[in-house]
Amino acid sequence: MAPGLVELTPELDRKIQNVSVQLRSYEIEKQKATEKDLPNNQKEVTIPGRVRPRPQTPGASEEGEWVQTDILTATMVERGPGWRILDFQIKCCGAQP
Repeated sequence: MAPGLVELTPELDRKIQNVSVQLRSYEIEKQKATEKDLPNNQKEVTIPGRVRPRPQTPGASEEGEWVQTDILTATMVERGPGWRILDFQIKCCGAQP
């Protein structure tokens, strides 16, 4: 996250932990990210790829089918030696709209 721009709160910590648990339930083959320039020297980065539930996931078959989808979108800003995340949204893997 972007130090000084994003407040590290218990809610953000829970969001990161929940997304981590959610993503571990899926096999993911990520592809090259796409970028879109935004105002204020920010950019939106979207990571596409293929996903499928891991076999031990409830309701998943042993040979689950791969689905092509966007996996994650992040809004980023350049700070210091690289880009820092301002916000992110999971797009796959049982994400709630």
